[in-house]
Amino acid sequence: MARNDSSRKRKKRSKMSGPSVGLIIIALGTVAGFCIIGCVGLTILGVPAARQAARQTQSKNGLKQIGLALHNYHETYNMFPPGDVVREDGVSLGSWQARLLPYVDAAPLYQQIDFNEGWESAQNSHAYQQVVPAYRNPGVMTQPDPSTSYYAGNVHMFPAHYGMSFQQVHDGASNTIAVGEVTHGFKRWGDPTNLRDPADGIGPTPTQFNGCWGKPGCQFLFVDGSAKFIDSDIDPTVLQALATPAGGEPLGDF
Repeated sequence: MARNDSSRKRKKRSKMSGPSVGLIIIALGTVAGFCIIGCVGLTILGVPAARQAARQTQSKNGLKQIGLALHNYHETYNMFPPGDVVREDGVSLGSWQARLLPYVDAAPLYQQIDFNEGWESAQNSHAYQQVVPAYRNPGVMTQPDPSTSYYAGNVHMFPAHYGMSFQQVHDGASNTIAVGEVTHGFKRWGDPTNLRDPADGIGPTPTQFNGCWGKPGCQFLFVDGSAKFIDSDIDPTVLQALATPAGGEPLGDF
């Protein structure tokens, strides 16, 4: 009898191990498939956001590179580059960005420029049409012109005819904007008018600073070399205080 019982049990096991196990395997495979598809879908959805975050970080690092260049320029000349130098006949001889070229890994291009001639002169035409990688923002997809700058200077920090010094930034280097991102109204890096007033607000107009990171705001370089993102809904009085190097305005949180 024991042998018969054992035989019956083996038969029962064999009956269950066929279709039942197969169905279980199919079910598990289906669930695993859905999990894989879901994970792949989430990964694909996350790719654009990850790329945008990487570009924003690249732009922030680009601003810091410009900040380091400004500090090195100041160490050499005891001042920051002027926004413009105008000849007696009224001809503009080049922007702050043009004078910063040796400090942003563009010394050979700097050597091609005759700063005794106008930046729009025939003699300087070729040089001022070149791309300067340090002045490009990887987050901006449009390319209006090879010599376009995706960053503009703070008009209060780069006056015409003379360069500001650290000593003149009475409000503090960490509390004063030097350079910011732009997305509209682009100008060439050699253009002395590539300046904006942060006090005009952060937005998409041709006269405002603005970012392109899927949220309202902009990344700014400060005189101390730091770079920060500022929301567009910042208190206008705080933005005004950050715009002026020696305004003496009270500064709130930002």
